[in-house]
Amino acid sequence: MVAVPHGKGRKCPVHAIREWLQAAGIVEGRLFRGVRKNGLLRAGLTPHSVGVILKRRFKVAGLDTEDYSAHSLHSGS
Repeated sequence: MVAVPHGKGRKCPVHAIREWLQAAGIVEGRLFRGVRKNGLLRAGLTPHSVGVILKRRFKVAGLDTEDYSAHSLHSGS
C-alpha cells in the first residue's frame, strides 16, 4: 500500500482516484484497468501490460525504449 497525499483543487490525486473509482464502478480489485473501445472495463493491468504501454509512450516521445521500463517509475527512498 502507498500513501497518497491530498492536493489542492482539481489536481488532488485523492479526489481524482475517488472520481475514477465511482465513474468506473470499481468497488474491489485493481485500480488501473484497460478500457475497451466500447467503454467497458477490462481486467486489471498486469506489470507486463504497463511495460508495453510505457514502451509505446517512450517511443512516441523519441526516447530509446531500451533505456526505460516499468521499473523506471519506481522512486528511491
